[in-house]
Amino acid sequence: MVLLFIGTGELILIIAVAVLILSPEKVLVYARQLGRFYHKVVKLIADIRSEISLTDIDDKDNDGSSRAG
Repeated sequence: MVLLFIGTGELILIIAVAVLILSPEKVLVYARQLGRFYHKVVKLIADIRSEISLTDIDDKDNDGSSRAG
């Protein structure tokens, strides 16, 4: 698993240190919040990509109609 250039072993170490520093309940709360944030970012990026592709399609349509006219 590669997540921002972090390997599986390093990810396990980060989780273990987080559990030692925080209580397990707080780790779960923070992990849930991080998951929600990640989901929002992924959705935002997907929306931006679809908007860009729609803009590209509109630009191509406008270029074609101006040449025909």
